[in-house]
Amino acid sequence: MGILIGRVLFSFAFAAAGLVLLRTAGLMYKKQRELRRRGIVTGGEVVGFETKSQMDSATRGPYYAPIVRYFEPGGSPIEVHSTEYRRPNPYVVGQQVSIRYLPDDPLNGDIDGVQSGWSTLVIFAIFIVVSFTIASLPFVLKR
Repeated sequence: MGILIGRVLFSFAFAAAGLVLLRTAGLMYKKQRELRRRGIVTGGEVVGFETKSQMDSATRGPYYAPIVRYFEPGGSPIEVHSTEYRRPNPYVVGQQVSIRYLPDDPLNGDIDGVQSGWSTLVIFAIFIVVSFTIASLPFVLKR
């Protein structure tokens, strides 16, 4: 009886993780789709960088995310930090870049193309499949 409860709890934990990942992937897909369908593209200028260090940063250096200034339709300047950190840094201060944002949320723009990458969704899909596979193992491998 104790083994059965352990199997059910084990399966439940991985199934719950799979459901959370599935929901997160769905929200990411929805946001990407909305940005592609309704997003406004405007020009911006790189005005600085935010850095993030990792364990290997002593040998390889930090990751960089550009800080970009652009103007909303009303003419007010907006500065945003890109959500993508890269190493080596492909941007320079003063560089012109395209920014994409939703009309009802101009404060959350990002460099065009950064939020449209499918690689994150593919990684989430792999983890979802692994989670659900592990969740089903105790029932598939019954003795």
